[in-house]
This record gives sequence, C-alpha cells and structure tokens, in this order.
Amino acid sequence: MSGNFEKVSRLITDEFQDHIDQTASLVKDGKDFEKAIHEAIEVRIGRIHNVKIWGGLAEVYADMLRRKLDNPAGARKASRGVSHADQVRKYCKDKIVDPARDRGEKQIAIRAGDIHSAMGYRSRMPLVCAALGAEKFEEVAGVKRVDLSGPTNGANAVFTFRIK
Repeated sequence: MSGNFEKVSRLITDEFQDHIDQTASLVKDGKDFEKAIHEAIEVRIGRIHNVKIWGGLAEVYADMLRRKLDNPAGARKASRGVSHADQVRKYCKDKIVDPARDRGEKQIAIRAGDIHSAMGYRSRMPLVCAALGAEKFEEVAGVKRVDLSGPTNGANAVFTFRIK
C-alpha cells in the first residue's frame, strides 16, 4: 500500500509543480490565495469527494505555491539549479551513506526528521521523505531500501537501506 501511495504522491506533486508558475502569476495579480489553491486542484486532478484527501492535497499545493512565491526564480530549483530533492539526496549520501560505507557498515537507517532539521528546512517533510523513498536515491547513493517504518511522510519515518 505505501509503495502505491508514494507513486501517487509523486505523480500529484509533479503535476502540482507544473501548475505552480501559472497559479503564482494569478495570485500576484490579486487573486485570492485559497481560491487559487482549490481551483488548481480541481483543474489538475478533478473533483475529489474525500475531504481528508482534499485537505491533504490542498496543504501540499499551498506549500508548493508559498515556496514559489517566496522564490520567484523557481520553486522547483534551489540555488545553483539543483532541486531540493537532489540536495536531500546529496546530503544523505555525503553525510550518512559514504561515511558508513567507509566504516564497513552493511546497513543504515535514516530518520526523515533528522535530515529535515539538519538541512534547516521548514515544512518540507514530504519532500525529504519523497527524496529518500525514491529509486533515484538508491541509484545515487548505491543503496537498496529494505524497510520503511513509521509514518510515510512524517518526521519519524525511518528509511533502512542496505549498502551495496
């Protein structure tokens, strides 16, 4: 179930990101922020009748839109053209995986909340979890995920990897 949830979450997040530029320009023109969020969700993924899902999607979209408005040059890309997810992957590889590999460890556990704090992020826990849960991290870091415990997108999500 969590694997499917992660795939759907990534698809929705990617779809939201593609829509951010357009919505950000509407908000700058004085359109109501909350109305823009709800309209964007309706346009991008249709009407959703589950209030819990709707609320969760609205929070994700609102966070992405706020980042875009705070960084008009590109919410998707951080400084120097590297995405935030790529920064998370690089940080974990450089600070956790590579040192563990050098010590001869065969397995590591990474708690999402520790990475979120260490990188000085605010309200980016889903991004950290998505970056650690993606196959791209496994490829970049030379690891294989063997377990995910705790909440899928929470601070206490613990990703356990076998070092290749």
